[in-house]
Amino acid sequence: MLTIFHNSIDISREQSRYEFLSNAIDFNDGELHIGYYKPIHSLYLNFTNNNAIRNLSLQYYNGTSFDDVTNLKDLTFGLTKSGFVEWGINQVTEKKTTLNSKEMFWYKLNIDVLDEITFKGISVLFSDDYDLIAAYPTIFNHLPEDQTSFVRFHEEARKDIVKDLRRTGIVINGRPTDFKTRKQLDEFDLLDKDEVREASKLFTLSKIFGWLSDNPNDKYENLSNRYAANAAEALTPLITIDQNDDGLKSNSEAAQTTSVFIGRL
Repeated sequence: MLTIFHNSIDISREQSRYEFLSNAIDFNDGELHIGYYKPIHSLYLNFTNNNAIRNLSLQYYNGTSFDDVTNLKDLTFGLTKSGFVEWGINQVTEKKTTLNSKEMFWYKLNIDVLDEITFKGISVLFSDDYDLIAAYPTIFNHLPEDQTSFVRFHEEARKDIVKDLRRTGIVINGRPTDFKTRKQLDEFDLLDKDEVREASKLFTLSKIFGWLSDNPNDKYENLSNRYAANAAEALTPLITIDQNDDGLKSNSEAAQTTSVFIGRL
């Protein structure tokens, strides 16, 4: 889980799950820092949509101070819609630093208009609603009441993909002679999210239609099963895994072949 501080207040738990909790962050009186034990290069920001466009910047610690990340892509379009914020992997000179007694790789989120924004979640997803629209243009006709997006279904799809990859026996930073160094794969170990975007989109659609189904073998259950089968086929064995757990992409880690078996009751 990410560690998230607004000023010196730890809001990690409030921001760790999408849609269910929210936290109003006032940029007038402090900064938002996001930390993890290794470098990351993608976040999904889910928040109450804003009318005013803001210039968003993201900084990383370079050993002496915070500096702008390279190749920043703000797919929230100035915090006007929930979306991905992505930046270049392998930031030059990125170093750990200690904030609020926690030594991590820290990132600082800045905006040029200092006001209050209500975030509903800050974490990692593999797909978003635009992916769904491309596959099923009328999907927003099925949006749950009082919800503004399908983000909680994307979150469940991400969890399923991680579980399926864990079943392959992938070991992160593991050596057969020293099991203490082993760690279970998580969403931050996938260094190229685009490699699982298609599977995530299809798993999400499967979950949406499964939620809509209220009778065995109705049209929604059939759609759910169809998309689940398509998702299983889309989860290809060529996935870039951070096997040495350093958050960086090396030549030896690029698109390694991994046998993926998917089976659910």
